Amino acid sequence: MVERSRLRVTEILLGVAGYVLLSIGMLSYVVRFIIVTLSEIDEECLKQSTGLADPGFKELRWSLLPPQATCVYADGTTYAQMPWWLNPLLFTCLGGALACAAAVIVLGRRR
Repeated sequence: MVERSRLRVTEILLGVAGYVLLSIGMLSYVVRFIIVTLSEIDEECLKQSTGLADPGFKELRWSLLPPQATCVYADGTTYAQMPWWLNPLLFTCLGGALACAAAVIVLGRRR
């Protein structure tokens, strides 16, 4: 009886941890999505080009998965417009949430 209640508590804790990790991961995705779609990244690229030897702004490369926005200039220089840590945070949290879900399933079958 005690063993079953411990397994149940462990399942609940893993479920909560998985939910928290998933929430943090999705929040980081939403932040990046907002940065990519709603901000004036083109204007930021033009502002940064003033200090370059050849200030020709060439293009803005962006994607939604993984979320990224990169300014590309005529001389080949590139600048990422998002914090470097958001993508690792997203994928680490999603991986942790999947691991917690798998552990809950395995523990649930043990009972």
